[in-house]
Amino acid sequence: MLWGFVIAQALDSPDTVYIESATHGQVSNRPEDVKVIQGSYDTVRAEAQPQPGSIELIREAEKRWT
Repeated sequence: MLWGFVIAQALDSPDTVYIESATHGQVSNRPEDVKVIQGSYDTVRAEAQPQPGSIELIREAEKRWT
């Protein structure tokens, strides 16, 4: 992913997203924008390692680079 994002959820309000870019950020609560960002979040979450696995991968990479 080349950009960051935030998903804001509140009671009695539509979900809102903040999408970061190289030049500026954009806030939107348009359902189509929220759906795209939620899909990106689900993809990242599905690929993420559990914390112990991430720590181990970082340690292995550190050994290769030192």
